[in-house]
Amino acid sequence: MKEKADDLTSQELAEYAHSLGLYPPGYGPTMKPPIVLAWLPGMDYEQDGVLVWDVGEDDQDNDSEE
Repeated sequence: MKEKADDLTSQELAEYAHSLGLYPPGYGPTMKPPIVLAWLPGMDYEQDGVLVWDVGEDDQDNDSEE
């Protein structure tokens, strides 16, 4: 997938991942997140990033325990 990352948009890359049977955690019928490059804490931006699903902030699923 990383080889295709330079040639495809993030949404096209996500569609390619789907064609391989890969889906983000919690995938559902209304969820179509793109795939983006990200750099982990401590990584040099000169290094290649890692491909991740761009699912955004997960605030609504972090309910506090009672």
